[in-house]
Amino acid sequence: MSSFLSACNNLFYQPSIEITVNPADVGLKYKDVFFEVDREGASPLKLNAWFLDSKKINAKCLLFLHGNAANIQNHLQTVYWMPKHGIDVFSFDYRGYGRSEGEPSYSGLRADAHAALRFLVESNLCDSKKFIVLGQSLGGAIAIELVATSDYRDQIQALVVDSAFSSYRLIAREKANQILALKMFQSPLSWLFSDRYSPDRFVAKMPKIPLIFIHGDRDEVVPIHHGEALFRAATQPKDFWTIRNGVHIESFGNLELRKEFIQWINAI
Repeated sequence: MSSFLSACNNLFYQPSIEITVNPADVGLKYKDVFFEVDREGASPLKLNAWFLDSKKINAKCLLFLHGNAANIQNHLQTVYWMPKHGIDVFSFDYRGYGRSEGEPSYSGLRADAHAALRFLVESNLCDSKKFIVLGQSLGGAIAIELVATSDYRDQIQALVVDSAFSSYRLIAREKANQILALKMFQSPLSWLFSDRYSPDRFVAKMPKIPLIFIHGDRDEVVPIHHGEALFRAATQPKDFWTIRNGVHIESFGNLELRKEFIQWINAI
């Protein structure tokens, strides 16, 4: 049973604790930051973050929620280019990822995202007091609930959701169907995953801020129908950027998309 539950957990959480590269190694100015997330009945956890400082006047400030695998080192490729365009970036590791304490959990990662936004708002890292949230894959699912329910939602300026799934239970069922050992259990297995914080329950409840969904039309990890479902449920203002021949979370490797993204950011 323990190995079965471990396989279920690995559908969502695939952390790595190994960090061998930091932003300075690729020529970026950054601050290595630790902040705390409270736990009921236990001491707070310390989570690790990198703040990429653009050193630009009136810089935008972006909170980045990465996907379910590896850690901030591996996801640096998504955001490393932003500071030179006047965007400060706060990228953090969830519990159990990289140098962050604890073990990944469904409710835990949600709490980590809320703590990260709280820390960013209450710290003096960014000159701006309005924030852009970018979430990729699992991070995109978490970002939608965060923006919809945070105590700081009025300070969120825009949301970008890249390659996110619409429902924890639905994506669990689809992933189980692809694993021979789990295929026959796909329906009962999916009920082990709660939809309490699924993005399709919160996407219509967000503040009226600019919202972009990005999805590759050849994404085999999270098929594009998830992004399309979230887009349909969202309220205006919203847009959907389809990456032609795009696969999972490689959108920001596209130079044309980067240019369009910067133009969009500057227009906010």
